[in-house]
Amino acid sequence: MDCCSSSTAPVMLPRSLYSGCSILVKLKLKKVVLVDVTSPFSFPSLKKLTLKSVKYPDDEFVQRLLSNCPVLESLYVKQCIDDNVTIFTVKVPSLKSLVLDNLVFRSTDIGSGYVIDAPSLERFTLHDAYEDRFCVIENEMPNIVEAYVDVAYSHPGTILSSITSVKHLTLCITSSEDAYPVGIVFCSLVYLEIWAMETEWSADLNLLMCVLRNSPNLRALKLEQINSVPRQPRSCWREPSSVPECVIWSLETLEWIEYEGAEEEKKIIEFILRNAKCLKKATISTDSTDPNEKLEMLKALSLFPRRSPTCQLAFD
Repeated sequence: MDCCSSSTAPVMLPRSLYSGCSILVKLKLKKVVLVDVTSPFSFPSLKKLTLKSVKYPDDEFVQRLLSNCPVLESLYVKQCIDDNVTIFTVKVPSLKSLVLDNLVFRSTDIGSGYVIDAPSLERFTLHDAYEDRFCVIENEMPNIVEAYVDVAYSHPGTILSSITSVKHLTLCITSSEDAYPVGIVFCSLVYLEIWAMETEWSADLNLLMCVLRNSPNLRALKLEQINSVPRQPRSCWREPSSVPECVIWSLETLEWIEYEGAEEEKKIIEFILRNAKCLKKATISTDSTDPNEKLEMLKALSLFPRRSPTCQLAFD
Protein backbone atom coordinates (compact mmCIF):
# COMPACT_ATOMS: atom_id res chain seq x y z
CA MET A 1 0.00 0.00 0.00
CA ASP A 2 1.41 3.38 -1.05
CA CYS A 3 -0.09 6.58 0.37
CA CYS A 4 1.63 9.67 -1.03
CA SER A 5 0.67 13.30 -1.44
CA SER A 6 2.09 15.23 -4.39
CA SER A 7 0.81 18.54 -3.03
CA THR A 8 2.79 20.84 -0.73
CA ALA A 9 0.34 20.45 2.16
CA PRO A 10 0.29 17.03 3.87
CA VAL A 11 -2.84 14.91 3.52
CA MET A 12 -4.61 13.70 6.68
CA LEU A 13 -5.19 9.97 6.60
CA PRO A 14 -8.50 8.60 7.87
CA ARG A 15 -8.79 6.57 11.05
CA SER A 16 -9.90 3.64 8.94
CA LEU A 17 -6.22 3.12 8.05
CA TYR A 18 -5.78 1.42 11.41
CA SER A 19 -8.56 -1.09 10.88
CA GLY A 20 -9.04 -3.76 8.24
CA CYS A 21 -5.31 -3.97 7.44
CA SER A 22 -4.59 -7.41 8.84
CA ILE A 23 -3.13 -8.70 5.55
CA LEU A 24 -1.08 -5.59 4.72
CA VAL A 25 2.58 -6.54 4.14
CA LYS A 26 4.09 -3.28 2.79
CA LEU A 27 3.09 0.28 3.65
CA LYS A 28 4.63 3.54 2.36
CA LEU A 29 3.47 6.89 3.73
CA LYS A 30 4.75 10.19 2.33
CA LYS A 31 3.68 13.74 3.23
CA VAL A 32 0.71 12.61 5.27
CA VAL A 33 -0.65 13.36 8.73
CA LEU A 34 -1.42 10.45 11.03
CA VAL A 35 -4.32 11.05 13.39
CA ASP A 36 -4.47 9.64 16.89
CA VAL A 37 -6.80 6.78 17.71
CA THR A 38 -7.90 5.62 21.14
CA SER A 39 -9.06 2.17 20.11
CA PRO A 40 -6.53 -0.67 19.81
CA PHE A 41 -5.00 -1.26 16.38
CA SER A 42 -2.50 -3.65 14.85
CA PHE A 43 -0.68 -4.45 11.64
CA PRO A 44 -0.05 -8.16 12.24
CA SER A 45 1.35 -8.92 8.76
CA LEU A 46 3.29 -5.71 8.07
CA LYS A 47 6.93 -6.41 7.21
CA LYS A 48 8.06 -3.24 5.42
CA LEU A 49 7.19 0.30 6.53
CA THR A 50 8.34 3.58 4.97
CA LEU A 51 7.62 6.92 6.67
CA LYS A 52 8.72 9.97 4.65
CA SER A 53 7.85 13.49 5.84
CA VAL A 54 5.06 12.18 8.04
CA LYS A 55 3.47 14.18 10.86
CA TYR A 56 2.49 12.31 14.00
CA PRO A 57 0.28 13.15 16.98
CA ASP A 58 3.24 12.87 19.42
CA ASP A 59 6.17 10.74 20.58
CA GLU A 60 3.94 8.19 22.30
CA PHE A 61 1.99 7.54 19.12
CA VAL A 62 5.17 6.58 17.25
CA GLN A 63 5.97 4.02 19.94
CA ARG A 64 2.43 2.61 19.79
CA LEU A 65 2.49 2.44 16.00
CA LEU A 66 5.73 0.48 15.84
CA SER A 67 4.95 -1.75 18.80
CA ASN A 68 1.80 -2.87 16.97
CA CYS A 69 3.83 -4.18 14.02
CA PRO A 70 4.93 -7.51 15.56
CA VAL A 71 6.63 -8.93 12.43
CA LEU A 72 8.10 -5.71 11.02
CA GLU A 73 11.48 -6.35 9.37
CA SER A 74 12.27 -3.14 7.45
CA LEU A 75 11.75 0.46 8.57
CA TYR A 76 12.70 3.66 6.73
CA VAL A 77 12.13 7.01 8.46
CA LYS A 78 12.76 10.43 6.95
CA GLN A 79 11.78 13.17 9.35
CA CYS A 80 10.37 16.56 8.43
CA ILE A 81 9.94 19.98 9.98
CA ASP A 82 7.30 20.13 12.72
CA ASP A 83 6.58 16.40 12.74
CA ASN A 84 5.60 16.68 16.46
CA VAL A 85 8.23 14.15 17.54
CA THR A 86 11.03 14.99 19.96
CA ILE A 87 12.36 11.50 20.61
CA PHE A 88 11.71 8.97 17.87
CA THR A 89 11.68 5.58 19.60
CA VAL A 90 12.17 2.36 17.66
CA LYS A 91 11.56 -0.70 19.83
CA VAL A 92 10.93 -3.55 17.43
CA PRO A 93 12.35 -7.00 18.31
CA SER A 94 11.76 -8.38 14.79
CA LEU A 95 13.41 -5.49 12.91
CA LYS A 96 16.26 -6.43 10.55
CA SER A 97 16.79 -3.24 8.51
CA LEU A 98 16.59 0.34 9.80
CA VAL A 99 17.21 3.66 8.03
CA LEU A 100 16.90 6.92 10.00
CA ASP A 101 17.27 10.12 7.98
CA ASN A 102 17.22 13.63 9.45
CA LEU A 103 18.81 16.27 7.23
CA VAL A 104 16.50 19.24 7.91
CA PHE A 105 16.96 21.62 10.82
CA ARG A 106 13.96 21.90 13.08
CA SER A 107 13.36 24.31 15.93
CA THR A 108 12.86 21.32 18.26
CA ASP A 109 16.16 19.61 17.36
CA ILE A 110 17.97 20.66 20.55
CA GLY A 111 17.59 17.74 22.94
CA SER A 112 15.85 15.56 20.39
CA GLY A 113 16.99 12.32 18.81
CA TYR A 114 16.50 8.58 18.54
CA VAL A 115 16.14 5.69 20.97
CA ILE A 116 16.66 2.26 19.42
CA ASP A 117 16.03 -1.21 20.80
CA ALA A 118 16.27 -3.65 17.90
CA PRO A 119 18.28 -6.72 18.93
CA SER A 120 17.69 -8.54 15.62
CA LEU A 121 18.95 -5.68 13.44
CA GLU A 122 21.25 -6.66 10.57
CA ARG A 123 21.49 -3.42 8.55
CA PHE A 124 21.56 0.06 10.07
CA THR A 125 21.79 3.47 8.40
CA LEU A 126 21.82 6.74 10.34
CA HIS A 127 22.00 10.20 8.74
CA ASP A 128 21.74 13.08 11.19
CA ALA A 129 23.27 16.44 10.33
CA TYR A 130 22.77 18.31 13.60
CA GLU A 131 25.12 18.40 16.56
CA ASP A 132 22.55 18.96 19.31
CA ARG A 133 20.76 15.68 18.66
CA PHE A 134 21.53 12.15 19.88
CA CYS A 135 21.04 8.46 19.22
CA VAL A 136 20.78 6.01 22.11
CA ILE A 137 20.98 2.29 21.39
CA GLU A 138 19.63 0.57 24.48
CA ASN A 139 20.92 -2.93 23.77
CA GLU A 140 23.69 -4.39 21.66
CA MET A 141 22.84 -5.60 18.17
CA PRO A 142 24.82 -8.85 17.82
CA ASN A 143 23.46 -9.67 14.35
CA ILE A 144 24.52 -6.42 12.70
CA VAL A 145 26.23 -6.97 9.34
CA GLU A 146 26.26 -3.54 7.70
CA ALA A 147 26.21 -0.08 9.27
CA TYR A 148 26.38 3.41 7.79
CA VAL A 149 26.82 6.18 10.37
CA ASP A 150 26.84 9.79 9.16
CA VAL A 151 26.31 12.10 12.13
CA ALA A 152 27.40 15.41 13.60
CA TYR A 153 26.75 14.42 17.23
CA SER A 154 29.03 15.67 19.98
CA HIS A 155 29.31 12.15 21.45
CA PRO A 156 28.83 9.52 18.73
CA GLY A 157 30.89 6.86 20.47
CA THR A 158 27.89 5.16 22.08
CA ILE A 159 26.67 4.18 18.62
CA LEU A 160 29.94 2.45 17.77
CA SER A 161 29.88 0.58 21.09
CA SER A 162 26.60 -1.08 20.08
CA ILE A 163 27.64 -2.33 16.63
CA THR A 164 30.92 -4.12 17.37
CA SER A 165 29.82 -7.26 15.47
CA VAL A 166 29.50 -5.31 12.20
CA LYS A 167 31.25 -6.64 9.09
CA HIS A 168 30.85 -3.68 6.71
CA LEU A 169 31.14 -0.21 8.27
CA THR A 170 30.94 3.27 6.74
CA LEU A 171 31.67 6.29 8.94
CA CYS A 172 31.32 10.03 8.44
CA ILE A 173 31.54 11.57 11.90
CA THR A 174 32.02 15.34 12.06
CA SER A 175 32.77 15.70 15.73
CA SER A 176 35.57 15.90 18.28
CA GLU A 177 38.59 13.62 18.42
CA ASP A 178 37.09 11.50 21.22
CA ALA A 179 34.56 9.93 18.85
CA TYR A 180 36.01 6.45 19.37
CA PRO A 181 35.20 4.89 22.74
CA VAL A 182 38.00 3.16 24.62
CA GLY A 183 37.97 -0.61 24.73
CA ILE A 184 35.77 -1.61 21.80
CA VAL A 185 37.03 -4.09 19.20
CA PHE A 186 35.56 -4.86 15.78
CA CYS A 187 36.57 -8.52 15.52
CA SER A 188 34.25 -9.24 12.55
CA LEU A 189 34.96 -6.09 10.56
CA VAL A 190 36.29 -6.85 7.07
CA TYR A 191 35.32 -3.67 5.17
CA LEU A 192 35.83 -0.11 6.43
CA GLU A 193 34.94 3.10 4.62
CA ILE A 194 35.67 6.51 6.14
CA TRP A 195 34.55 9.81 4.67
CA ALA A 196 37.13 12.39 5.71
CA MET A 197 35.86 15.94 6.09
CA GLU A 198 38.56 18.48 5.28
CA THR A 199 37.33 20.66 8.14
CA GLU A 200 37.78 17.69 10.51
CA TRP A 201 40.97 16.25 9.03
CA SER A 202 42.76 15.64 12.34
CA ALA A 203 39.73 14.06 14.01
CA ASP A 204 39.04 11.82 11.02
CA LEU A 205 42.63 10.55 10.95
CA ASN A 206 42.44 9.86 14.66
CA LEU A 207 39.21 7.93 14.11
CA LEU A 208 40.80 5.98 11.25
CA MET A 209 43.79 4.89 13.33
CA CYS A 210 41.55 3.94 16.26
CA VAL A 211 39.40 1.67 14.09
CA LEU A 212 42.46 0.14 12.39
CA ARG A 213 44.07 -0.66 15.75
CA ASN A 214 40.90 -2.44 16.87
CA SER A 215 39.94 -4.32 13.68
CA PRO A 216 42.32 -7.28 13.54
CA ASN A 217 40.64 -8.94 10.54
CA LEU A 218 40.07 -5.95 8.25
CA ARG A 219 40.57 -6.79 4.57
CA ALA A 220 39.35 -3.71 2.66
CA LEU A 221 39.85 -0.01 3.43
CA LYS A 222 38.28 2.87 1.49
CA LEU A 223 38.98 6.54 2.21
CA GLU A 224 36.95 9.26 0.57
CA GLN A 225 37.64 12.96 1.04
CA ILE A 226 34.91 15.55 1.18
CA ASN A 227 36.55 18.83 0.29
CA SER A 228 35.48 22.27 1.41
CA VAL A 229 35.70 25.54 -0.47
CA PRO A 230 37.91 27.37 0.25
CA ARG A 231 40.45 24.71 1.23
CA GLN A 232 41.08 24.40 4.95
CA PRO A 233 44.58 24.13 6.53
CA ARG A 234 45.42 20.61 7.68
CA SER A 235 47.31 19.45 10.71
CA CYS A 236 50.36 17.25 10.16
CA TRP A 237 49.89 13.49 10.39
CA ARG A 238 52.26 11.67 12.69
CA GLU A 239 53.03 8.05 12.00
CA PRO A 240 51.94 5.84 14.92
CA SER A 241 54.60 4.18 17.06
CA SER A 242 53.18 0.74 16.24
CA VAL A 243 51.55 -0.58 13.08
CA PRO A 244 47.95 -1.82 13.44
CA GLU A 245 47.77 -5.61 13.23
CA CYS A 246 45.28 -5.56 10.34
CA VAL A 247 47.55 -3.39 8.20
CA ILE A 248 50.33 -5.97 8.45
CA TRP A 249 48.45 -9.26 8.35
CA SER A 250 45.03 -8.95 6.71
CA LEU A 251 44.55 -5.77 4.63
CA GLU A 252 44.15 -6.75 0.96
CA THR A 253 42.74 -3.68 -0.79
CA LEU A 254 43.13 0.07 -0.35
CA GLU A 255 41.02 2.65 -2.18
CA TRP A 256 41.44 6.43 -1.88
CA ILE A 257 38.87 8.72 -3.51
CA GLU A 258 39.52 12.44 -4.20
CA TYR A 259 43.26 12.13 -3.62
CA GLU A 260 45.06 15.49 -4.01
CA GLY A 261 48.70 14.60 -3.47
CA ALA A 262 49.13 16.66 -0.30
CA GLU A 263 52.06 15.76 1.94
CA GLU A 264 49.79 14.37 4.67
CA GLU A 265 48.04 12.14 2.14
CA LYS A 266 51.34 10.86 0.80
CA LYS A 267 52.51 9.99 4.30
CA ILE A 268 49.41 7.92 5.03
CA ILE A 269 49.55 5.99 1.75
CA GLU A 270 53.30 5.45 2.11
CA PHE A 271 52.76 4.13 5.64
CA ILE A 272 50.17 1.60 4.47
CA LEU A 273 52.13 0.44 1.40
CA ARG A 274 55.32 0.05 3.43
CA ASN A 275 53.65 -2.11 6.09
CA ALA A 276 50.81 -4.00 4.38
CA LYS A 277 52.21 -7.49 3.90
CA CYS A 278 49.07 -8.93 2.24
CA LEU A 279 48.00 -5.94 0.15
CA LYS A 280 46.90 -6.99 -3.33
CA LYS A 281 45.75 -3.71 -4.84
CA ALA A 282 45.87 0.01 -4.05
CA THR A 283 43.53 2.16 -6.14
CA ILE A 284 44.00 5.93 -5.98
CA SER A 285 41.67 8.33 -7.81
CA THR A 286 41.72 12.10 -8.13
CA ASP A 287 39.35 14.71 -9.49
CA SER A 288 42.24 16.63 -11.07
CA THR A 289 41.78 17.30 -14.79
CA ASP A 290 45.38 18.40 -15.32
CA PRO A 291 47.25 15.50 -17.01
CA ASN A 292 50.63 16.79 -15.86
CA GLU A 293 49.49 17.02 -12.27
CA LYS A 294 48.07 13.48 -12.44
CA LEU A 295 51.33 12.20 -13.90
CA GLU A 296 53.34 13.77 -11.08
CA MET A 297 51.01 12.17 -8.51
CA LEU A 298 51.44 8.77 -10.12
CA LYS A 299 55.24 9.11 -10.21
CA ALA A 300 55.34 10.01 -6.53
CA LEU A 301 53.11 7.07 -5.56
CA SER A 302 55.11 4.64 -7.69
CA LEU A 303 58.29 5.44 -5.73
CA PHE A 304 56.81 4.35 -2.40
CA PRO A 305 58.19 0.99 -1.18
CA ARG A 306 55.65 -1.85 -1.03
CA ARG A 307 56.00 -4.62 1.51
CA SER A 308 53.70 -6.86 -0.52
CA PRO A 309 55.52 -8.07 -3.65
CA THR A 310 52.20 -8.73 -5.42
CA CYS A 311 50.60 -5.34 -4.71
CA GLN A 312 49.28 -3.60 -7.82
CA LEU A 313 49.01 0.19 -7.88
CA ALA A 314 46.15 1.63 -9.94
CA PHE A 315 45.77 5.38 -10.48
CA ASP A 316 42.71 7.02 -11.97
